[in-house]
Amino acid sequence: MKHYAVFAAHAHPTVWLIHAETLTAALVAYIEDSWGPNLSYHEGKWGVPDGWGGQSVYGHPLECLEDTEKYDCTWNITELTKNHGNAPVAEAMAADNPWEIAEYVKVASEARPHPQPGRKPRTFVWYLRDGPLVTFYERNRKKKGHRIKIIARVLIPWATWPQVMEWTGTYDDIVEQLSVGPHGMPQVP
Repeated sequence: MKHYAVFAAHAHPTVWLIHAETLTAALVAYIEDSWGPNLSYHEGKWGVPDGWGGQSVYGHPLECLEDTEKYDCTWNITELTKNHGNAPVAEAMAADNPWEIAEYVKVASEARPHPQPGRKPRTFVWYLRDGPLVTFYERNRKKKGHRIKIIARVLIPWATWPQVMEWTGTYDDIVEQLSVGPHGMPQVP
């Protein structure tokens, strides 16, 4: 059994401690705890209230987290190890550093111009083992259900910083490569 910590900063920062066999199971446990009885699960898909009397349906836990959490707040997950419990002081995780995020977005935006010049793109970042994955998205709040629409994902590999590459992987690929180790947040080279 592995131990994970989720840090989410909405109106007030909160840390969840999760025991799960895998990272995907930890993501599902977080979703189940967050939505409680309002969550439905049918044929491999999660349904959560959309705020308009209906439900938004997600085929992957990461898709649900991006649409309900990641776009709107700081949301990170870290795996905790025995060293965390045995050390006199151990850093398990931290919120996104706004200066690092700004640098990642700048590098990704310069390589992939935003379709509306002069308008700041909406983004969030996942930390993958190979480098930051910058996700560009749109959100139409005037539309019923107003889910986010992923426009593009750009990986900035540490090995070739600041070169970028378009990301074409799946949600499972992101989870598989998500950097959740006890080493802390990566730094800009």
